[in-house]
Amino acid sequence: VCDFRSTDERQRDPVNWPAGVQPTVLATDYGLDMGAIATLFRSGPVTADKTRAAMESFYAEMPFTFAAQYARMMRELVEGRAPLAFNCSAGKDRTGLAAALLLTALGVPYETAVADYLLSNETYRPKAPAAGGDDPTARMFASMPKDALQALMGVDRRYLDASFKAIDARGGMDRYLADELKLSPADRETLRSRYLVAAPR
Repeated sequence: VCDFRSTDERQRDPVNWPAGVQPTVLATDYGLDMGAIATLFRSGPVTADKTRAAMESFYAEMPFTFAAQYARMMRELVEGRAPLAFNCSAGKDRTGLAAALLLTALGVPYETAVADYLLSNETYRPKAPAAGGDDPTARMFASMPKDALQALMGVDRRYLDASFKAIDARGGMDRYLADELKLSPADRETLRSRYLVAAPR
């Protein structure tokens, strides 16, 4: 299991594995920098447009901020250490990009990766943040207009586009996969041979 959550997130919500189940968990100790999101609450009224812009900014940095963790996930798969699961807290942002990058490394068309990413809007049902309590983050979320909260808690094609545009701006996907995710052409061929199934004729 590749757990992309920060140290605080893992400590706050530890996984309670069933009795007798203890997978190998690969995690990195770090503090999650939510600067772009936090700025939302310091720049006047929160709107859906501001929220989407903040999420796009966050996504533009994610391919590089989490490159080492994504590279480790890819290496596990290249080496055949599967089945493999990967997760973050919501399972849509860090995890959503990881899935899109894996599909891309496998040679899947971008539009297919986008369609897969957008499925979170159909399947993810976040808990509504409580208005009271001591958690300042929960209180801030509870105060957001409904459309702004949806922009934060949902997924949007523009977010994934921001990640891929940032990769293109820094040399393109082939360079990113090779230099950031440490995938050689042979590695990518191995991924395809291990995890793609030929369509029936």
